[in-house]
Amino acid sequence: MGKESLGQPEKSTNPVNPVSGQAGTRVVAISMYCVLLSSYAVNAADRQLFPLLAHDVRQQYGFSLADTGLLSTIFTLGLAMAGLPTGFLLARFARKTVLLLGIGIFSTGTALIVFSAGFSDMLIYLAATGIGEAMQLTVMIAIAANYFVGYRAAAIGSMNVFFGIGAFLGPILGSIFLTRYQSWRAPMMIFGLAGYVMIVVIALTVRPWFTETRRAADTRTDMLGAPSLLNRNTVILTALSVLGGLALYGFTGMYPTFSFARDCITHRNKRALWQVFMARELFSRSVAGGWATASRRASFSAERFLPLPHWATFAFMAREPWCRKPS
Repeated sequence: MGKESLGQPEKSTNPVNPVSGQAGTRVVAISMYCVLLSSYAVNAADRQLFPLLAHDVRQQYGFSLADTGLLSTIFTLGLAMAGLPTGFLLARFARKTVLLLGIGIFSTGTALIVFSAGFSDMLIYLAATGIGEAMQLTVMIAIAANYFVGYRAAAIGSMNVFFGIGAFLGPILGSIFLTRYQSWRAPMMIFGLAGYVMIVVIALTVRPWFTETRRAADTRTDMLGAPSLLNRNTVILTALSVLGGLALYGFTGMYPTFSFARDCITHRNKRALWQVFMARELFSRSVAGGWATASRRASFSAERFLPLPHWATFAFMAREPWCRKPS
């Protein structure tokens, strides 16, 4: 098999891949990918917003603590529900179309939250944001894996970098908007509109020869994987994902509400703690993380590399007396 260069797809005689033969320079392809990454950063920033506003939402609507926790994490149900429908859409429509649809669903759900009459419709809107996020993520992975064939780990690692950047900046921008407009609705509406801006930018700048490339499908190799889904590695990784999701979203969903309710630490330290947590996300979701995952060198294997930022966050939190006892 000939060696392919980044950003210059080879011509294919496969009739199901008519766009892969069109020329695209490396700079143009990477520029379009950066546009997609920017939209993913907006997604990530939006994702961190509601937990920080949950205390204000709870006060206005009179939600219980359990209801607030469900609202903060219900988007994960949308993530789970979107898998099969996204695959169905990708089999019948262009990736760019499905991508724009996902961003539209995510942004619409975010904007509609400010018009919620109560718990039920707000729950539906927040679940819809998870559906849109899953659609966007699935399509972006497909684009990265198929176009950047020789650089898949770095390309997908770049997605995680921008997710980390968005997750890091989201609480900062959200607090700025909240302070300026004195309403929790203002940040939600601004971030929802930002998603529509990204839809327009992607529609005008990202070309089909980049998004619809299918070279990965033309270069299949037998990696001698497990013959079925029911195997030891899949079971263990699934269990770890469940435990990791419980810990991660239990913290991100309820910690801000807990800190306000318990009169924990100052506003400055609240934001600093959130930034440390998101800096950990940025580090563990980085290009280096993708490289470490793909590395075959034992001294830099993913098993040794990826836990480091998590232990650093735990050590940082353990040494600080974050909360006072309620009076």
